[in-house]
Amino acid sequence: MGDILSRLGHLFVQSTPTVIFVFLLLVVLDRLFFRRLTEVLREREARTSGALERAREQEKFRNRVAQESGRETRGRVSVAAGARTSGTKIGGRKAKGREAFNPRLFETSDGFGVIVGRNNKENDYVTHHLSKPEDLWFHASGIPGSHVILRKKGKSPPSRKAIEEAAAIAAYFSKGKTSSAVPVIYAEKKYVHRPRGARPGTATCTREKFLMVRPRKPKPALAS
Repeated sequence: MGDILSRLGHLFVQSTPTVIFVFLLLVVLDRLFFRRLTEVLREREARTSGALERAREQEKFRNRVAQESGRETRGRVSVAAGARTSGTKIGGRKAKGREAFNPRLFETSDGFGVIVGRNNKENDYVTHHLSKPEDLWFHASGIPGSHVILRKKGKSPPSRKAIEEAAAIAAYFSKGKTSSAVPVIYAEKKYVHRPRGARPGTATCTREKFLMVRPRKPKPALAS
């Protein structure tokens, strides 16, 4: 019996370094590999969940837009002239029979110019006189709001970041500015038209795209 215990003790002593080595190896692998892998998997899961949630919101929005009376008849979206979205009154001066306009001017974080109309007449002027065919036109969907133009920068089209910022500006200068999320449509200006005989500020557009954005007050205007 004593001989057996002696042998067992000897084996234990011999195996102790191996056990310690394996334990330390597992600790190192956990710190360097497994924890990081777990963090990456959790991050990807969170991103996937967020993307699915945004997709569900956009799908709900598209369904709601499709149900709006006359809003997507024959593939065309219509924006009616609505109440003013600005508390600032335009000066009543006229130059040679034409009303003087003073739209808001902003700039995205990556340097693209943004023009925002203050009322129906100025919306009409901004959309149909100041903008170029390749500029992007924005408007909050289904609610009164300003016409917003995102200008090209030379030959460079607006970046995705600039598009999202312009959409957030359009949401802010609308009746939905206090909402947590606002649907916004946008299209190239060449696909935006004022129906014949319609009131100033009325516009129809085709080939529009949709964004669901949080209204965000833009940085101080370059000129106002």
